[in-house]
Amino acid sequence: MTNRHLGKVIACKFRDITISVIERTPLALLYMVSSMVSILVYPLAERNVGKIVKRNLRRAFPGKSKTEINRITLRYYRNIIDFLFEFIKQNRFSNEEMLSHIHYENIELLREISKKKKMIICYSGHFVNFEWLVTLPLYDSNFEMGHLYLSDESDNMTEYVLKTRSRYGAVNIPSKSPLKYLMMVRQSIMEEKYPFQGFIYGTLADMDPMTENQYVSEIFGHKIEMFTGSEKIGTKYDMAFVYASMSRINRGEYSVRFEQIIPEDNVVSSYPYTEKFVKMLEQNIRKQPDLWMFWAEPRF
Repeated sequence: MTNRHLGKVIACKFRDITISVIERTPLALLYMVSSMVSILVYPLAERNVGKIVKRNLRRAFPGKSKTEINRITLRYYRNIIDFLFEFIKQNRFSNEEMLSHIHYENIELLREISKKKKMIICYSGHFVNFEWLVTLPLYDSNFEMGHLYLSDESDNMTEYVLKTRSRYGAVNIPSKSPLKYLMMVRQSIMEEKYPFQGFIYGTLADMDPMTENQYVSEIFGHKIEMFTGSEKIGTKYDMAFVYASMSRINRGEYSVRFEQIIPEDNVVSSYPYTEKFVKMLEQNIRKQPDLWMFWAEPRF
């Protein structure tokens, strides 16, 4: 066994032990650890990533004082750690426990759209805790929910994430061939053979597209490159566009409200749904800025 292979085995074993310990630790204790670690991390992060976080926050909220920016930054670090703990810990939740941690509002909108035999494309952003959005089929078993995953990546950690996401009924759709599954669902709906009341295609569309010829929008008064693949798919399959607005009630307790995405008449754009999504995303961020996970990215 080479040193490189041995190191990989040790790292995997350490990761598995860490996950097992977190899964068995009470959530209240994990939050205490998260709070302490975030305080310790704060001065260390100031040397590198913290500079980007605070720069972005100052540009987004020029009216906030230095004290307010520091407070948001500290909560941001704490929430990232909370997110990791919550994602791992959910594997020990019963269905009833999971539903006590997340609440859905205006789900009637999804039901009304589904009656029209339309698939739904549901936008949201990378908020803490976006991973719990996949619990919708657990809340209402009349819906099937699918989401993309990077099928180019294949390792034990990817398998762990996909297994966790599918536990509550979510369908993992490979990024290499997403249209195949969507075509199958649409045909089943049109032929009235689909076994569910409705299908929801979830997309976190605030990612950096990382491609050439990017579409540029504006958020917090600054230019930002946006991912447009979701709108192309939604338009191609005549889907209804919906936004899932996330908020945190308490640590470990979240609320999701569904709102229809309706492009504004006075906005001229090649991607009107993306433009409206960005505006709704900004409104969502303004309510609880420390929940958005992308402050550390130098995008605007």
